[in-house]
Amino acid sequence: MVPKKKKVINAPSLESYFNSLIYSFQSYRKIFFLFLLFFLILSFYLYHLTIIPVFADEAIYIRWAQLIKNVPTLRFVPLQDGKQPLFMWLLAGLLRLKQDPLFSGRFLSVLFGLANAFALSLLFNHLFNSKGKFRFSNFIIPFLFLSLLPFTFFFSRLALVDMALSFFFSLAMYLFLLYWQYPRLDLAIISAFVIGLAWLTKSPGMFLFLISLFWLVVKFFQTKNLKIIGHFLAFVIVVELTYGILRLSPNYHMIALRNKDYLFPLAKFLHTPFDPFFPHLQDTFYFYWFYFTPVGLLYLLSGFLIFLKSRYLKMESFLIFLSFTLVPFLFSLIFAKVFTARYLLYFSLPLSFFIFFLFRQLRKGLFWFFFVFLLLFSFAYDLSLAIKPTRSLLPVEEYRGYLTDWTAGWGIKESAKFFANQAKKNKVVIGTEGYFGTLPDGLWIYLDQTPNLAIIGGPVPVKEIPSSLLNSAKAGNLTYLVAHKSRFLIPPQVAQKKLKLIHSYPKPPDPLSGISDALNVYQVLP
Repeated sequence: MVPKKKKVINAPSLESYFNSLIYSFQSYRKIFFLFLLFFLILSFYLYHLTIIPVFADEAIYIRWAQLIKNVPTLRFVPLQDGKQPLFMWLLAGLLRLKQDPLFSGRFLSVLFGLANAFALSLLFNHLFNSKGKFRFSNFIIPFLFLSLLPFTFFFSRLALVDMALSFFFSLAMYLFLLYWQYPRLDLAIISAFVIGLAWLTKSPGMFLFLISLFWLVVKFFQTKNLKIIGHFLAFVIVVELTYGILRLSPNYHMIALRNKDYLFPLAKFLHTPFDPFFPHLQDTFYFYWFYFTPVGLLYLLSGFLIFLKSRYLKMESFLIFLSFTLVPFLFSLIFAKVFTARYLLYFSLPLSFFIFFLFRQLRKGLFWFFFVFLLLFSFAYDLSLAIKPTRSLLPVEEYRGYLTDWTAGWGIKESAKFFANQAKKNKVVIGTEGYFGTLPDGLWIYLDQTPNLAIIGGPVPVKEIPSSLLNSAKAGNLTYLVAHKSRFLIPPQVAQKKLKLIHSYPKPPDPLSGISDALNVYQVLP
């Protein structure tokens, strides 16, 4: 008797995975629905896009992009402050469209925000479908939620590098998980290139590189396949070639120096391991309460606890996903000196996976109830940010930074318009508080290449009128001093003789003290 042959089940290939992805969109209804949804969300994102004034870091990044656009040899100018330049390179091209520079910078972030929601939706779909099949419903539901999540909505509408980092981080995770399931040289090279772009955007991209190297080593010892060594070498070379372009700048070393300004040394952790761990953990909860909404935070924590008790915790793809998210999270809790919500963005948005993990445990009726409830909650937060941000429920420190402190650029655009009009007929010299940041960069982004105009930075706080401004006024130039009321410490008897208040642009009151600051424009008298 001839023994029966065992049935061999072939593992799904990468080609079959992408075929199922393409097949999922081969419907005119689905394509129309997706484009309509994207158009509606994009329109919502662009509504009142510049309602929040230019933020200090936005002014710096946009000014760098302008300099790169104007003088190509300055393409590495961000490295003078130890910042990677990819976002500014992209923005420099967008600024050629001659739009409002703040709108252009924020529009670039909007594109990254929606692209990040797209990449995370692909990632979640891949995690939920280990058999290598793509499902349209498992893509569109996360995309809709992630697009309306206040975390995405708020930071996609600011010209900051953090949403760009989030996109490259999410896309790199997705590509590396594809590589883990289908270990091929082309996937190793593509994922390495994306990781290099993440690192070219901001230093936390290094987490992607180091964690990926660890899992490549695990993959080799697991499979004993010599091809993995070739993939490993190709991976390292591509990342180095992509990120290593920064070595062409003589200021490359500034990245490491500036990183030290944001991190506590290892000695502090060894001496006091729970400081700042617990304060940062408390801040994280505080940030998530708003940016995930209270409902979303409850769902996230519930989903995470259920996940820890599930069989999925032992699956390799989920372990890799957890390492990409929780390692930088723990590192930030332990070593970060500066702890704001946008620095948590790149690993926080992927954590919304646990919300959808919770949803998968629910029956269909309960799922739609909880999902729609969360969606409406998020949309209400987004509306408050888009229509009246000064009445939004932003965390106090975030509210201060973007809306009430010296970092919030109320009055900058209006004063820049005034200076541009004055410069049409006269030589204009403007002195500002500070050499960097909200002032003078906030003015420069609106006055770039304006003839007959010069901007001179000064010390903070402003305790005296700089001699350069007094000399300029004596020479017959229209001379001005721009400073915040809270930073203006010139004695009244001097100010009354040599300064004339031309414009004052009040800021919203501080959420706790109720005190309002203002940006004042003074004319320096001869």
